[in-house]
Amino acid sequence: MKLINKDNLCEINFLENEVNILVIENNYIFTKYIMDFYKQYNGLDGSWILSELDVEYKLDKHMQLIIDPISFDINSRILINKLYSDIEKYILSSEYILGMNNLNSLINDFITKLLEEFDYDFLYEEELDIKNLFKFVNLKFNDISSTLIEKISNYMSICSSLLKSKVFVFINIKPYLSEKELKDLYKLARYLKIQLVMIEPAVREKLEGEKYLIIDKDSCVIT
Repeated sequence: MKLINKDNLCEINFLENEVNILVIENNYIFTKYIMDFYKQYNGLDGSWILSELDVEYKLDKHMQLIIDPISFDINSRILINKLYSDIEKYILSSEYILGMNNLNSLINDFITKLLEEFDYDFLYEEELDIKNLFKFVNLKFNDISSTLIEKISNYMSICSSLLKSKVFVFINIKPYLSEKELKDLYKLARYLKIQLVMIEPAVREKLEGEKYLIIDKDSCVIT
């Protein structure tokens, strides 16, 4: 698998047990790259191409982009929608469908008797929507992380399992984590078999397993 930019400056070939550090010292390129990642992460066109064996992947389906490591949401709309969808499919294909049918009958009986107390004509959905039930009880992931590395690790594990995300792109993440936390992050990525791309504005201390690609202020590429 590889990630390339159409400007021909950046080409990242993903290898097992290797973390890609993309250092961009040119402010214009730094901003443009991140803006394109953001656009493509939200389903729009951009300059990045993620491919494997000549098969191109959509970034919004196979990549996670973490621009702000403090405020990213482990209960994002995309994750919650996929969670609800997967649970719904499981219910419909298991014995839990009987419980849903019983619950639907109980709710309809309750609503019918309740509305008889009011002298109005009403309309309501008699068939209980499973996803609406989850919304009603505010079903979501329990974020009990006490540290940033715990939150990131939890998010990576969920996205890898639920969304089958192949690549995680972090923007300027190194200043937020200690050396040990970075090593733990790399270890988790290897375990989950996902690829990491760290985009940084400056060169920092190199850790074991990191591979650097530098675009300097003059737009020259240094490997």
